[in-house]
Formats: sequence, C-alpha cells, structure tokens
Amino acid sequence: MRAVVIPVLPGDLLLLATDGIDSRFKEDVALQLAPLACADRILSRYVKPNDDALILVARILRTSDESRFE
Repeated sequence: MRAVVIPVLPGDLLLLATDGIDSRFKEDVALQLAPLACADRILSRYVKPNDDALILVARILRTSDESRFE
C-alpha cells in the first residue's frame, strides 16, 4: 500500500465505491447531479447481484482548513 495525495478543487466530485459496485459505473457518472442523486443512480444501475455494495459521493464546496462536503 502507498499513500497518494490528490489535490481537489471546489466543484470536484469524489466517489468511493466498494467491490460490490461494478467498475463500469465510472463510464456513466452524471457529474451535474447532486451527490445523493448520483449515488442513487449508481446504486440502481451497477450493484452486483450477489454482493453487498457501498458508494460514497461527495462534492467539494470549498477548499481550506474548514472544507465542507455536500
């Protein structure tokens, strides 16, 4: 395992998915949707039938020491 730092900017959408989500979801992310709607869309289309699944979707609203997520 190795640590990686990826800079984020306001408006960026972060997605973290478990292996219960088919990896093809990456080709169908609707960036214009609110995070909850984006997560619902992914869960309704890409959950593997015989596995548990989790998707976390967060939009960066600002960057600072007090960053907020939607």
